[in-house]
Amino acid sequence: MALRQSALGGVLSWVFHVPLAVLGMSTEQVTVCYALNLICQFWIHTRAIDRLPAWCEAVLNTPSHHRVHHGVNPA
Repeated sequence: MALRQSALGGVLSWVFHVPLAVLGMSTEQVTVCYALNLICQFWIHTRAIDRLPAWCEAVLNTPSHHRVHHGVNPA
């Protein structure tokens, strides 16, 4: 499994959170969005999941799709 988050993410994240606060989002909303994003990043970068059922592969951005994105095959 892998979790690829920037070492400076916590230091620089305020740049993205300030506009959300200005737009009126509450602290709870920002926190939930941040947590969901973290889960999504973990989900996409995991190697624990090989392939999902065909309907999932057709609809979702799955770990197997993301491995293709990081692939080194020129084709």
